[in-house]
Amino acid sequence: MKYFNNISSVTCRMANRIWIASMRKGYHRFCRSLRNTQETQETYLAGLIKNNSNTQYGIMHDFGKIRSARDFQNQLPLTKYDDYLPYIEQIKNGNNNILTGDNIILLEPSSGSTSASKLIPYTKSLKDDFNAGIHPWMYNLYRNNPRLFNGKSFWSISPAMPGVQTDSKVKIGFDNDSEYLGTIGRFFYNRISAVPDDIASIQNLEIMRIKTLAHLLLAEDLVLISVWNPTYMTLMLGHLHTHKVEIFNELTKLSTKENIHRIRKIETLFGNKNSSFLDIWPNLAIISCWTDGTCNLYVEQLKSRFPGIKIQPKGLIATEAFVSLPFIEGCDPVLAVNSHFFEFIDETNGEILLAHQLKTGRTYSVIISTAGGLYRYQLEDIIEVTGHLETAPTFRFISKANHISDQFGEKLNEHHVQTCLNTIIQKYKLNPEFYMLAPHHDEYKRTFYCLYLQDNNYNTDHNKKMINSLDILLRENFHYDYCRRLNQLQSPELFIIPSNAVNIYQKEMLNRNIRCGNIKPTCLDKTANWHHVFNKSE
Repeated sequence: MKYFNNISSVTCRMANRIWIASMRKGYHRFCRSLRNTQETQETYLAGLIKNNSNTQYGIMHDFGKIRSARDFQNQLPLTKYDDYLPYIEQIKNGNNNILTGDNIILLEPSSGSTSASKLIPYTKSLKDDFNAGIHPWMYNLYRNNPRLFNGKSFWSISPAMPGVQTDSKVKIGFDNDSEYLGTIGRFFYNRISAVPDDIASIQNLEIMRIKTLAHLLLAEDLVLISVWNPTYMTLMLGHLHTHKVEIFNELTKLSTKENIHRIRKIETLFGNKNSSFLDIWPNLAIISCWTDGTCNLYVEQLKSRFPGIKIQPKGLIATEAFVSLPFIEGCDPVLAVNSHFFEFIDETNGEILLAHQLKTGRTYSVIISTAGGLYRYQLEDIIEVTGHLETAPTFRFISKANHISDQFGEKLNEHHVQTCLNTIIQKYKLNPEFYMLAPHHDEYKRTFYCLYLQDNNYNTDHNKKMINSLDILLRENFHYDYCRRLNQLQSPELFIIPSNAVNIYQKEMLNRNIRCGNIKPTCLDKTANWHHVFNKSE
């Protein structure tokens, strides 16, 4: 058994080193790009225009006459997803040369704001542009944390979504999350991953979690956990106790002569009340996940389960574009300067700026133009610039620009709601497991905003004062205050969730056909059916 483990460890180390070495070129290219953001962006835009001048979209907008970023801005309008619906329909019918000169290899589903779901076109060039961000990120991460070479990694796995009902002649959706890593990345992923790739094909979330956890428990040499949402991991860890019988049954199925010692050790650790997750995975070095916005609460919960383990904040990565990447420890993620062409709307005065023109301390909304055929596309992510790495801006995600709840014109936005709730949490010394504000219509046809809260130590004596404080804070929004004065909105109310709020929320999001890996906690939801959802039993 020792000989087998040694062979397995050597294979894993070799696979890690070869994989990371394959990213060296992308790392150095990115480093050069940081020295001159303006030149890098101009070069990218020139290539984008040249490659797509003869497409239907390029001809319509006179790509052939564009000579500069200013020409590009003058000739092309700002766009949103609905502007692309006619083109997407043509692509689904198998037509080429519509948005891009490259063939569309698939349409990736994503949740939408005005549409129930969006289909984002992917080309080989777009996948290469994603890798232009992934490669320097991974190369730098491993180079600065050499312990990562010595073990296996866990990259978040989303259960397969049910087939999209469409007559599209183009493939709909990646088969699993690892396809973002590219061909070489997937090859090595299967050799360094603690969890087999085929588990992603399981559509049942509970079965997928049980099988994933069984494989993770076998991975004593687990060194890296990379998930999008921190709640993904906390929910998984909760299953170690609530589904212990099923997980150990799965371990029995996976039992071999080589891993029986590990399974017995796991059984011993589970029998010891003083055991921690670090006893299960003693070699764990880094957890990578979202940390900005509402995710900050759930990061703290993750830290409590893995004390002392380094948390690496993920950059801003959307289905449409790879926007930023963590690069320097202690520094906010930096713009992925050679992945796409970027513009930014200044939230203060509406001025549209280029990447090299951004100023520290200002907030901006992101605009992207990509090799997937989205041009001057408003991503509607609000960022705050926190500094610069050489000539490239560093920033943190603040909120979604379009994340506004508007029942009667109150226009509550996520950023303001988050600020209000942060004040409430601090003032009343809350320690929430989950919180979210959403509108509710009661049986008397009254409408008010409800704070859905799970806090196992909450003191109900605070109810009246806390809700009154929340109302006062929300009324700092002129439009909300006006709706309150007109009695269109009643005073907020509180809904205490006894347990499992995060799990219930995630299941509801899955029911809305949002991929598990794309589910991100929010402090504000625009829909009004949450009483019904949280009243359901698990």
